Amino acid sequence: METHNGHPTRATSWRRTNGRQLRLLSSLAVVASGLVPEITVQGFDAAKVLAFSLGPVTVRPHTVFSEVYNDNVFYLPDNLNPIDDFITMFGAGASFSIGREVTVNPWMDFFEEEANFITVDYNWVHLDYLDTSYLDADNHTVALRNRFRGNRLAVKGNDRLAMITGLVGGGTTYRQKVEQLQINDNYLVEYNLSEKTRFYLNGSHNTSDYEKATPFYDITTWRATTGFGHRPFSRTSVFGEFHYGQSLPDPNTEGMVKGPSMDFFGGYLGLQGRFTERLSGMIKGGYEVRSYSDGTDAEDSPIMEVSLSHRFRNNTATTLSYSRQESLSAEYAGVLTTLDALRLRVDQRFGGNGRFMASATGSLNWSDYGDTPGLEGRKDASYQINLELIYMIKVWMLAGFGYEFEMFDSTTQGIIDYDVNRVTLRMVIGY
Repeated sequence: METHNGHPTRATSWRRTNGRQLRLLSSLAVVASGLVPEITVQGFDAAKVLAFSLGPVTVRPHTVFSEVYNDNVFYLPDNLNPIDDFITMFGAGASFSIGREVTVNPWMDFFEEEANFITVDYNWVHLDYLDTSYLDADNHTVALRNRFRGNRLAVKGNDRLAMITGLVGGGTTYRQKVEQLQINDNYLVEYNLSEKTRFYLNGSHNTSDYEKATPFYDITTWRATTGFGHRPFSRTSVFGEFHYGQSLPDPNTEGMVKGPSMDFFGGYLGLQGRFTERLSGMIKGGYEVRSYSDGTDAEDSPIMEVSLSHRFRNNTATTLSYSRQESLSAEYAGVLTTLDALRLRVDQRFGGNGRFMASATGSLNWSDYGDTPGLEGRKDASYQINLELIYMIKVWMLAGFGYEFEMFDSTTQGIIDYDVNRVTLRMVIGY
């Protein structure tokens, strides 16, 4: 593989490409399992429809079907005659639960009490391209979610394994189908020292593993966090936390430069809770120190996370999120990238029974490669607008229409700028 100043010239941008499929499926899952159980229509409780009991276990099967028109499948600029296509997505799955899981939705109170539960969820989705059939793929996802709360001790965990096959591109020169394994684990243990003071431990692990002989770096990141929280007011708490972790890159071809691992540690101070009757969420800011295993310098920098929800009316909800973090690039060996992500979403329900739901989302993402040799001044920006209208035909059946516009722009020559329009029709049955 060709290199430039010790860095590979080909790279992946999975989060801007195949991640569209994952976001679509995640959206369907939230609609199916998060909004429907909150709504009762004509005397029917959605939680009792298409849900079967096997002793203490509740089984909820679900199916999804979507038809997507994409006017730029390979993320090409206008002067290279972008290829359009129709993609049919269909799949099925089921969740197996003990206890009741409360799925977060835009109208849920921030401190709504969750019951104890354990849920195993499996999803299979097939992608069928009308013209570019060599991109056809099957994706599988298995997730384990659980929560236990006693008088003082609480444990909450999430595990997810996804086997994904799809197109890789978006801001790179690589336009091929690649298999990837994603593993994500996150566990939080909290202990209440008193009614107002708590102590917590959090451990997380993330792995992105691409198939061999592809010019991408596998990256495994783990993080251990310890923190405390104190609630001086009835609905708002202050907290502080410290973390330490590592990011470990691994090349997939012999020609790729072996990148150093990165150690990082830092901390946050923040506020969490309900700030007013209609505004709730979390704000935290801090600083992180980093170092490479080969002794080269790694930039230290501020870090920040914001997540705010506002209910303007009972049927209108607004969610704002922002994060600023540093991470190892999956494109280049030993390159640290600053990632800024801003997202604003507005959800609206219509009618007394909430059968119609609409949402509008705007996202801005910036990537800054700093002063890396060979990449000086490289800055990437992507912009997305998503519009969606959902109609609840039955309490167990949803139909939706969506439109998405995406634009990518880079300051570096050789990185392809593009824009994409997608139109989606979708159907969800069950959970």
